[in-house]
Amino acid sequence: MIAGIYLESDLETVRNFVIPMMEKQSAVVVSEHSEEDPKSRLQELIQAEGIVTPVYQLVSESGPDHAKVFVVSVIINEVEYAQGKGRNKQTAEKEAAEQALRKLGQNE
Repeated sequence: MIAGIYLESDLETVRNFVIPMMEKQSAVVVSEHSEEDPKSRLQELIQAEGIVTPVYQLVSESGPDHAKVFVVSVIINEVEYAQGKGRNKQTAEKEAAEQALRKLGQNE
């Protein structure tokens, strides 16, 4: 459709069509993504304060291969803020980020 608009008009008309649509959709994507991803929310919060990016460190893994449990800590400015537990490292990191957000008063 965008190519058709361009072929029938000019680049300025395409910009006037695409940019408002993209701005509206990008706001939706950002708001939905930040609610779903506590790691992104934590990183945005920390970086807005001018602090270095949080680091996730594996503390332990236990259990048999088919049912492992991972424990991960989130470290901000060389201080452990929280730990999370999960069936995989990514889940444990998200849980650690959620715990850190709660500790920082961002538990929305």
